[in-house]
Amino acid sequence: MGAKLRFLYAVVCFWLLITALPYPARAEIGSTKPEAIQKEIDRLRIHYTDEHPDIQRLLRHLEKARAQQEAEKARQEQREKLRNQGDEDSEN
Repeated sequence: MGAKLRFLYAVVCFWLLITALPYPARAEIGSTKPEAIQKEIDRLRIHYTDEHPDIQRLLRHLEKARAQQEAEKARQEQREKLRNQGDEDSEN
């Protein structure tokens, strides 16, 4: 019985160890929202430095997400401007 109990103890310890480690792939699953990416970076910084490959990857991803967000904002502003010009033209 002692060997089985030691084996079970080892399995439980291993499971606790791997579940306690950070899971950097979580951000890959999900969001393109800069806020969510930044939150994941902040979480990983608890365990890693900025030189860690996962943080480097997320920082690049964050830069792209922010650029996409700015581009979308500019497109919306352009559409709104064109819509307002169309309204002014139809009033004249």
